Amino acid sequence: MTITERDEGTIPMRTALNRHLIACLALTLGLVLAFSPGLGRGAASAQERRPLLLEGTETIYERVLTRPGTTRHPAPEAPANGTYPAFQPLYVFARQNGWLEIGPSPNLAPAGWVREPSTVLWKQNIVGAFTNSAGRSRQKEVRKGSTIQT
Repeated sequence: MTITERDEGTIPMRTALNRHLIACLALTLGLVLAFSPGLGRGAASAQERRPLLLEGTETIYERVLTRPGTTRHPAPEAPANGTYPAFQPLYVFARQNGWLEIGPSPNLAPAGWVREPSTVLWKQNIVGAFTNSAGRSRQKEVRKGSTIQT
């Protein structure tokens, strides 16, 4: 079986499929490199900006939790350009006159600045999240396994 291409004449179907496969693989690799932090384009810059280390440690990054109404600013003293929900864990990249440069991940660039009083230092590795109970049934509590009925 053969297919016809405009400039190359007739080529075997297998060769055409191989070209399409190579093109797809190249596109996939390009997308992976473009959207993966630390791979390809950003490896050097990702190593330059790391969160601050927690005092007295060598490997644990400093993190904070936001208080209700915490606003994000592009620079200290600049107008706010967003808000964070309460209890949002963030990494601290820098401190400057009562402001913290923060980001959501140690592998990504900082997202902006928040006022230090609008945060709480967070030294734990586990966080609990509150969920809205609207539209949910109450959970049943059973004291003995033999009395469970559906």
